[in-house]
Amino acid sequence: MKEQLHQLLELANVSSVYIVDDAIGDGSVTYEHFIGLIRKVEIASGLEALNSLDEGLDFEDNAPALEEYSAGLWKAAAPYKQLHYVRRLCELTPTGEDEDLATNLDIARVLQQLREDEHLKKPELVSLSPLEWDAQRDEIASKVPAGKRVLVLFDQRLERSGERFAVTRGIDLVKEIVSSAHKLVFLTGILTYTVTEEGQELDERAKLIADKALEASDLFVLTKKRLEELPHFVDGIKKLLLNEPCEQIKVQAISLGESALQSTKAKLLALDTYDFNRTVLQSSSTEGIWAPETLFRIIDIIYKDEIKEQLLQRNLIPELNKLLVQATALSQIPVPVLEAEAYTKRYSLRRQEIYATANLVNGLFKPIENGDIFEVTGGTGKGLYVLLAQPCDLMIRSNGTRSSEVGHLLKIRTTSKPDLEALLTEQLQKASIKKLHDFNFWKTRGVIEYIADDPQTIGLVSLTKAHVVNLDVLDLAMFSSTGEVVLDISATPPAALHIGLAKRFDKLKGLHEKIHRNVGECQVALKAVQGTLPKELIQGLLPKLSLNDKLGATTLTGSLFSFGIRRVKALREPYAKNLLDKYTRHLSRTGDLHDFAD
Repeated sequence: MKEQLHQLLELANVSSVYIVDDAIGDGSVTYEHFIGLIRKVEIASGLEALNSLDEGLDFEDNAPALEEYSAGLWKAAAPYKQLHYVRRLCELTPTGEDEDLATNLDIARVLQQLREDEHLKKPELVSLSPLEWDAQRDEIASKVPAGKRVLVLFDQRLERSGERFAVTRGIDLVKEIVSSAHKLVFLTGILTYTVTEEGQELDERAKLIADKALEASDLFVLTKKRLEELPHFVDGIKKLLLNEPCEQIKVQAISLGESALQSTKAKLLALDTYDFNRTVLQSSSTEGIWAPETLFRIIDIIYKDEIKEQLLQRNLIPELNKLLVQATALSQIPVPVLEAEAYTKRYSLRRQEIYATANLVNGLFKPIENGDIFEVTGGTGKGLYVLLAQPCDLMIRSNGTRSSEVGHLLKIRTTSKPDLEALLTEQLQKASIKKLHDFNFWKTRGVIEYIADDPQTIGLVSLTKAHVVNLDVLDLAMFSSTGEVVLDISATPPAALHIGLAKRFDKLKGLHEKIHRNVGECQVALKAVQGTLPKELIQGLLPKLSLNDKLGATTLTGSLFSFGIRRVKALREPYAKNLLDKYTRHLSRTGDLHDFAD
């Protein structure tokens, strides 16, 4: 860890680190602390409790010469053992009495660990009281070598130092630095117990910068819990050092995006009415595409080019590359933190890239498309399925028709990555070495990553068995804002449907109205027939979701048809196309002749 910290500080051009805390002086503990705590424990719990400091100790037998015994014990102990003794004594004293010393020990332990091999010599890693910081700040800034910076970690609560610190907090000291001529010299952070978990650090930082009108690049917040384990402390320093370049990159990106948006807006407003009519309205109507989809496509084309134009016009590439090089170099320093990960935003961003949510798909009444994911909620085959079909076969034209009446639903089996690795190992062990080239596990399966909130969960799609589904049934999902495959024949179509979809709705409604009439006539005709035959015959009149196997459950209640399935999300491109391509290759595969010589 010391080597990693040394590398991090060197990459960030940090020449020294200061920890400013009202509970510490120079970050060390003394024999006076030790013997004072022993007396407290003796009074509160008796000498017997002191034996728990370490194995082999016997304070009771040495009671007559307690101070001599304690002094010898202290003198013989290595520095790390002295810290262990005092930390344990703090735990044995009444709660809260020695909070300052406990903080002192946490910081002292980290300082000592970092100094052990002299990667960070004592002048380079310094602890100060708030009063000492006030007195030395300008001098520290003046002595920073050219091209170097100083990292300062402030405790948030400083009231024990008295004077102005009765009301002045660590964030106020950060504000003073940011508002001063020393802003470019100091890198600042808050190291505090007011944040109890690593996952709360960014939320606390957001509150502090809002309170003091600071920028996110001005500081990072670290919990003092990181001091309990050196890897966590070094991990916090790494994130603090990454914070400034990363936030500056984000600010640049937002500025570029805002300027590009204004340019895109101007170009869109300048689009001729006749061009708009031909490009957006007529082309969408001809192809059966919702016109806003075409409009968004055009906006996306213009916007992406405008961002690149802004990059060139502002000559930002050298500046951005410099920040990227710095941030990337820092990010490559490995800091193994074994516990549960606190920062998981990247997983939700990745899921957003791969999937369109149910709200975006169903709320916009989008036609069913290749890669749509459905969940069977009732009847047979409950679980997740993905729709695979050629996009041109699924496209609904302006007259409400499409070229295909069926599609393929393939089952998605969710599993964890460790379980999948175990399954693969088992399958490989069973495979003959001579026939290893015939190992077809991945030939017959597709993978859908981040299928669930847990990033360790993936979806396996079996390519060997598909439900041939009736698109006249599955289409009903696009008329429901919740994605349910249902149809109430007494209902009117959603107002948001474009011409092609409105005609498709009328067509399907007419089809189901006819089925409803046939069911009614059958019920009347079979009214006198006993047994299960009437129910079976009526069930046979109802449309089925799957044409080759049972799937879901078709019910008719009054005027409502329901099929026990709903659309829950959609694979975006290129992931939907990639899965379709793999399925198509599987369907078009050829078999090898058997090896009769084996």
